Amino acid sequence: MQQRAEQLRELQQSLETKDEALQQRNREIKQMRLQTRTYADHHDYNEAETRELLIDVMLRETGWDPAAKNVREYKVSGMPNPSGTGYVDYVLWDDNGKPLALVRGQAYYPQL
Repeated sequence: MQQRAEQLRELQQSLETKDEALQQRNREIKQMRLQTRTYADHHDYNEAETRELLIDVMLRETGWDPAAKNVREYKVSGMPNPSGTGYVDYVLWDDNGKPLALVRGQAYYPQL
């Protein structure tokens, strides 16, 4: 019984530590967002620049490899055009080979 109580205390302490770390990370993210708003971006990015300078960087920062197989320019069928073929700009895949998210890269227009 005492061993079980000790295990529960350790688990509670571990959860509290993780919760504290998560709250700290959320504060850091909020601060970064506030800082980015301070620096308005007035560049007129084309699609290639948007991908290279913004989307690819953000994907790498979150652990995705934009150069991995079947991530960029993934061919799809059933599109509403004469050929019926199109391309998804980015597909993010899970470990089981199923798509988790589709990302559309286009020119970036900051909120001014």
